[in-house]
Amino acid sequence: HLNRKAPEKIRKNFGIPVAAYVIDDPLLRRTWMYDLGGYSHLFVIDDSWMPYLEYFNSGKVFSLPQTNDHRIFRPLGIEKDYDVGFGGNLSLRLPNAPSGFLRAQILNYVVERGYKIIAAAPNIQEAFDYFPALKNINYFDEYVSHEKLNEIYNRAKIVLSIHSPQFKNGIAPRVFEAAFAGSFQLVEYKPNIEVLFPGMPYFKSNEELLDKIEFYLHNDQERNDIAQKMRKISLEKHTFKSRAETILSKI
Repeated sequence: HLNRKAPEKIRKNFGIPVAAYVIDDPLLRRTWMYDLGGYSHLFVIDDSWMPYLEYFNSGKVFSLPQTNDHRIFRPLGIEKDYDVGFGGNLSLRLPNAPSGFLRAQILNYVVERGYKIIAAAPNIQEAFDYFPALKNINYFDEYVSHEKLNEIYNRAKIVLSIHSPQFKNGIAPRVFEAAFAGSFQLVEYKPNIEVLFPGMPYFKSNEELLDKIEFYLHNDQERNDIAQKMRKISLEKHTFKSRAETILSKI
C-alpha cells in the first residue's frame, strides 16, 4: 500500500487522477484513512466504509464491489459429489480471528448434521480444539489456486459463502466466484446481496441455514435454476470489464 505522499506526487507532477480500489476496511490499520486521502478517487467494496472516508476525499468516494475472473471461475460439467463446498480462511490468530471463529462456528454446525463437505480452508487445524467436528471435512489446509477453488465450487451441490465481519453491507468476492462457476450458493446475509444478486438465497442464523440446505438438496431443479440465474447476473454486471467501466465513468 502506497503512503499518502506517492499518489499526491503523481497527481502534482503529472496532473492525472490516481484512484485506489479499497478492499479492506481502512479502520484496520492506523494510517490507512489518512494515506487514502492522497488519492483523487476511492472505490470501496463495502459502502459502510464510505462515510468516514468522505472526510478525507469529499465527493470522490464510490461503492464498487469486488469480483474475480470469470474465465477462471466457470462451470466444469463435473459430478457434484459433495453436499456442501466452502472456501475461506479459518485462522484463529489476529487479525483473522474474528472471521475464523465465525466461519468455523457456522461450518461446524453444518458438519455436525452429517453433511458431506469439501473445503479450501487454510489454517483449519487451528480450529480443531474449539470445533473438533471440523476434522470430518475433506479439507485443504492451505491456500489453493483459483483453478482448484473453482473445482471445489463445481463439486458441491451447495456452496456456503460466509463473510468476514469487516463486511457490514457489502459481500465478499467468494460470492462472485461461485456465481461465475455456475454453483448454487447459500450466502450469509448482508444488505447488498439483494441489490447485487436479486433472488440469491441467504441465511441469517444456523437454523435457517440448515433448513435451506435440507430444502435445496432435495430440489435439484430449483437449485440449478437459481444457480444459472446468478451466473447470468454475474456475467452481465460483475466482470472485471464492468468494474473498469465504472471506474472510468467516475474518473
